[in-house]
Amino acid sequence: MMVGQAAAAFAFGHDVSTWAAASGCEFGARELAQRPTQRGRCVRMGARARCSLEKSQAGPNAVAEVHTRQMSQSPILRGVVKTAAAAVLVMAAAAANAGEVANYDHNQSLMGADFANQDLTGAIFTKANCQGAGFRNAVLRNANIEDANMIEAKLDGADLRNAFATKTKFSRASLRNVLFEGSNLVGASFDRGTDITGADFSDALLDTFMAKKLCQIAQGVNETTGVDTRESLMCPPL
Repeated sequence: MMVGQAAAAFAFGHDVSTWAAASGCEFGARELAQRPTQRGRCVRMGARARCSLEKSQAGPNAVAEVHTRQMSQSPILRGVVKTAAAAVLVMAAAAANAGEVANYDHNQSLMGADFANQDLTGAIFTKANCQGAGFRNAVLRNANIEDANMIEAKLDGADLRNAFATKTKFSRASLRNVLFEGSNLVGASFDRGTDITGADFSDALLDTFMAKKLCQIAQGVNETTGVDTRESLMCPPL
């Protein structure tokens, strides 16, 4: 649903296409979406409110303006329209800033692939085969790498804050200075060949037995946060 359509539906409590047809618009909401340079104006006589929907040439940057006229005797409707207008501004901003999320779900052809220095925020690597792949200094915040094969992957300096990495395999992976803050690593597997020097596990979710296992190889301080790896894992004093 277009941003403007959503606002109209919110404001008047009706499906936009139905409301547009019933109110005698110059053309319906669906047709409006196909005419990026035109404007549809509808007048809902019962509420004496004017709603204009405009689809700008910027594609997803839809602009919706909700006006009220002669509504001093209808404070409830006026409040609803103002709320809808505020919601539209938030939705329009989100649409303008939203980019396409990289999706490598179940991709089995990523062995040795190079993702170094790439912004992969929110990317999906669920059950992907990334064995030996390079993710040095990549941004993987909020990424979903559940059950992915990261064996022997190079993630040095990668940002995996708030990533969803349950059951991910990190055996023999290089995780030097990786930011795992707030990540879900329940069921993730590491071994003695995994290099976690300087990795920051602050507030990450880890299986207790795996945290103890990581404490056996933990060392160093994260270059970005300055947090000691052992402290981030709450390891006992040496």
